[in-house]
Amino acid sequence: MWQPLKQQLWEWRGVLITTPVVAGIAIAFRLLGWLQPYELAALDQYFCWRPKEPTDERIVIVAMTEADLKRAGRWPITDRMLAQVLEKINAQNPAAIGLDLYRDFPVEPGHADLLRVFETTPNLVAIEYIDQQNPNNAVPPPRILSERGLVGANNVVNDTDGILRRSLLSLKVNDRLQPSFSMLLAGIYLESKNLFPEPLQQDPRIFQWGKAMFRPLASNDGGYVGIDHGGYQIFLNYRGPAGTFRMVTMTDVLEDNIPDHLINDSIVLIGATAVSLNDFFYTPYSNDTTIRESTAGVEVQANMVSQIISAVEDGRPLLKT
Repeated sequence: MWQPLKQQLWEWRGVLITTPVVAGIAIAFRLLGWLQPYELAALDQYFCWRPKEPTDERIVIVAMTEADLKRAGRWPITDRMLAQVLEKINAQNPAAIGLDLYRDFPVEPGHADLLRVFETTPNLVAIEYIDQQNPNNAVPPPRILSERGLVGANNVVNDTDGILRRSLLSLKVNDRLQPSFSMLLAGIYLESKNLFPEPLQQDPRIFQWGKAMFRPLASNDGGYVGIDHGGYQIFLNYRGPAGTFRMVTMTDVLEDNIPDHLINDSIVLIGATAVSLNDFFYTPYSNDTTIRESTAGVEVQANMVSQIISAVEDGRPLLKT
């Protein structure tokens, strides 16, 4: 009885020794972070190879193009011109308006006009940049919107290879939580649909929101090892590469050249796509071309907003580890 068993063990000795050794080496490589570049590259390929998703009809981008800058004759555009853009957008009854432009100082003429628009537009969200390590690098928001809680942080989290794969829902600033720009915009939209986040009693960091369960990213989740997971981070489930969302230009808005009902009940994001303004980011789709293409910051923000509302309303999956 024992002789055949010994014979089998002897024949399988290579497998019995090699398998745990290889598994141990793989685990060691994983814990040391040596596999991180390959795992993240696999995630990038997943985005590039998966079937194209339908356009999110709830989001519209108002792009400030090179042609728009020539029309304006300057950058930043004047407060008067920005006020006109916001008024024309608001007249079409959007669910929320996101101003993805820093506006931390007056740009005359028309500052009084812009302040009036800020005061009378309850669904308008502006941005700020938070830098707690070096406050001199921070960019403050318009004070009048900050006082009303209508400001979101537009901080992003790039990986060491320069690719943006994560999204921030909030940042802890001193003793308060500051929602991100995308989180605040999505929240305004979803509240209009009577959808509110409900934290779990056993762990308030985890919350149910409509059809989605949100969990913060940990430092060793996914392909990561020991990443900075400050703030409330989640994987960014992009809807698509640059050009995925419906887009009109600032000139289209000013000249009333927008299709009927395009903006009604939509989330409108206003931001720069002009190459000269250099507001671009590398995404997983950047590795799908021989020339490393980038995506405008306002389109990245649109992906972040779309991820939240699509998960909550439609049950579109959030990326998990």
